[in-house]
Amino acid sequence: MESIGAEKSESEKTKSEKNKLEKISIVSCNICYGQMPGQTDEVEQHLLIASDGSVSLRTLCFGAGFGRFSEGRNMNCTITRRQAYDILQSITLLLNTPDTEMKMDCGLWTVQVTSKTGETAEKEGPLTEI
Repeated sequence: MESIGAEKSESEKTKSEKNKLEKISIVSCNICYGQMPGQTDEVEQHLLIASDGSVSLRTLCFGAGFGRFSEGRNMNCTITRRQAYDILQSITLLLNTPDTEMKMDCGLWTVQVTSKTGETAEKEGPLTEI
């Protein structure tokens, strides 16, 4: 058992840094069954939350069709570093918990997380499977 104030080994520090997220990027796809989207209908959202508190949301509209989406909204804001830490820490705990089921909806998503050391991990598919 590690005592309070004990120095961590280099390998423990490296492992700890790998488990600290620098940012999370979530790409969601809105195209679903039903009527064909109109040119100005949003079909993708790209959300990025970074540990420094920067948040960006970029959207794509259907535009001229598949593979030819047009730019939609582009929004940037900031949250406190503490708020960013809380979000990234919650995601870290979720991703490091074995056999955790995360069910949010059945849309198509791509989730990419980047650690402080620059390592990335990506999952893609319906969030019912992530």
